[in-house]
Amino acid sequence: MNDEKELAYSVVRKNLENEIANLVELTKKATIKEAEYMLYNLRILRIQNPYLEEENKRKTQLLKNVSSIYEEVFKYLAQLILKYGNLHSEPIPKFNIELAKEIIDKGTLVNTIFDSLSVFTLFEGDFQGDEGVILKPNLSEKGKSFFDYFCRIERDSLLKAQDLQKGDDFISKFDNEYVQYKDLIENHFEIEYKKFIEFYQYIINYLRRKYKVMEQHMPRQKDGIVSVDNYTSFIMFSSSSYIPIETLERRFGQSIINFINKLVFNPDEFDEIEGLRYHSFSRKPLIKSDNKLYLSPELILDSMHINSHYSLLESSKKISEAYKQRSSNYFVDDIAKLARNYGYKEVGRELDLFEGKQAIGDIDLILKNHEGHYLLIEAKKHALPLDVYFKDVAATEKRLEDLKTGWEKKVLKRTKHLNEHYSRYTIDKNFTYIIVSQNPEIISHFSNLMILSFLELEKWLQQKHTNFNELYKDLYELNGYTEEEFEQLYEDKLTIFKKMTH
Repeated sequence: MNDEKELAYSVVRKNLENEIANLVELTKKATIKEAEYMLYNLRILRIQNPYLEEENKRKTQLLKNVSSIYEEVFKYLAQLILKYGNLHSEPIPKFNIELAKEIIDKGTLVNTIFDSLSVFTLFEGDFQGDEGVILKPNLSEKGKSFFDYFCRIERDSLLKAQDLQKGDDFISKFDNEYVQYKDLIENHFEIEYKKFIEFYQYIINYLRRKYKVMEQHMPRQKDGIVSVDNYTSFIMFSSSSYIPIETLERRFGQSIINFINKLVFNPDEFDEIEGLRYHSFSRKPLIKSDNKLYLSPELILDSMHINSHYSLLESSKKISEAYKQRSSNYFVDDIAKLARNYGYKEVGRELDLFEGKQAIGDIDLILKNHEGHYLLIEAKKHALPLDVYFKDVAATEKRLEDLKTGWEKKVLKRTKHLNEHYSRYTIDKNFTYIIVSQNPEIISHFSNLMILSFLELEKWLQQKHTNFNELYKDLYELNGYTEEEFEQLYEDKLTIFKKMTH
């Protein structure tokens, strides 16, 4: 980092610290009602997203980009209020809409400043300050690849989250995927698997019933649509989002309390800086207030897969290793099933490769179509580190370095060996070697190997792109913001940049 960059970075970092301190002081005036209001806004965003105008692809994508930013803000602010807010001062807490709006305004700025810190790794250009505002950043070649990668993670998460609109469907799909790990879940969470699934089904159905009654009485606009901006709508929503712990204890027995406690948000574990990177709600989505739980369907369903997945990975060595082995096998099954839709049949698995007597790895899945084309697949079911999943630049750089210096060299050795000795394994010269990962990997942008996420595989099977950049442009690329769009983002505090050069 040159002197100019370091000076600009220190200005922005100091600004972030000051704004967080100001925000914390604001949240000390807040009650549980302001925290509920943040999650009410999260709910509105999720309900509106599926109905965004699809005729204008560009406008739709821009709106979804902005919505995802505000989702991060609302989750962060709810956690911040739960940590620092004045939650127990009054028997019946009052809601201050002006305070809530001020907190959202300040929280949006804090989130934006924090995101801008990545500029100093991803961007090159003129970093002269104007009252602490960075001007004219240009994406470096490396920076663009990182930016593109974070877009892939975001898109991957959004596509997987589309199922969250229907709680039953999501839980049913979760059950279909995780029933094969029922013994591991029971051992780790200390709850019967059947009760584990029924707990989530019960609280989602409980909310659905309460919301259905609530919506019949909510204030409406002239066109008959619920007036979400009306104060009464918010109050009705909040009161409908609580469930007495006693109700759950009666339904599931006293043993459910231990499981609930594992899912209750703990303010002491939340850090106002780290919370901008990772949401504690992703692991602990329930909010306890006296003898009741506040239930947010968005937080609950968002966390169900993330928490289960990472909990099993972080469990005892016995549970963790069993989970990784089983999930790898099921992942290969899913790949084979998808490829069948495009004319490929499975002809082999776990083909060991040897150079002399030295084992150099194996091919997880061998497929062949009616034209005699072989598709050799290495299935990479490794979980992304949480900090990479949440798009931390430094952690992503380390991930890239580890993959380049270790894993990629081994794969290149295998591909070279197969190109020279394919007939030894009764494979025709007409073959393609690809790597399919569970989640998008940063190395896709820095390797000549074709490395796809599972969700990207279908697009590749349709088009057979010759390199990853082709697939990226086909699947993701959207033209940059116009001057007018960028200026609006600046006015809305969604960027600290006054203008951007290309």
